[in-house]
Amino acid sequence: MKTRLFLAALLLFLLMQPLWAQGNERYGHYCVAAGGNQLIGLSEIDVSLAPALHVEGSFTKNISAYGTAAYIGDLSFVNGGSGSQLSGVVAGFGFRYYFIDWLLKKPLEGYYIGVQPLVQSYQRTNTYNYYPQGSYEDNTRVLAGGVAAMAGGRWISKRSISLDIWIGAGVLGGRVTNKYGAYPPATTVTEIKENRTMGLFNSGIAVGYIF
Repeated sequence: MKTRLFLAALLLFLLMQPLWAQGNERYGHYCVAAGGNQLIGLSEIDVSLAPALHVEGSFTKNISAYGTAAYIGDLSFVNGGSGSQLSGVVAGFGFRYYFIDWLLKKPLEGYYIGVQPLVQSYQRTNTYNYYPQGSYEDNTRVLAGGVAAMAGGRWISKRSISLDIWIGAGVLGGRVTNKYGAYPPATTVTEIKENRTMGLFNSGIAVGYIF
């Protein structure tokens, strides 16, 4: 009995290979891209581009799923000379709907709209030295989540190199902790915790490869 079931499953698998291959030719495409992501929201990040990595895959003619992660840190070409110590990450996933029948015909190419849930973990520390010794430190920590709607477009060259540009807006909410005081001596240290909800602006550009 087990042998018959195994042979039947094997036969079904072999019969479906042409259909699977045909579907892959049309829909089974992926994109890996790197670029810059600009987020202005709960953490009050300065206007700058954060390096980002994007992975996307199409599973129907018009719909794709993707994940993205952006690094916020002390990179000279991002925020050089800002005087702040930055560390954090923004990560999210989402879905895009491509209007590929309007102009462009390739999978993962064309104008699109999408939705992106995301989370943000971020810390900024400003330190000011004072005479004769010691320093004043202002530390802000953010842990938040939200969702953004976006619209954009992707163009693919003959060598499968892609250019993706998007813009979006949404809402972000979470906990903000601000701690500040003089060190040493830590005579006055204040910590404030509060919940915030505010708008989120998200835009970016990425160059990738389609396979």
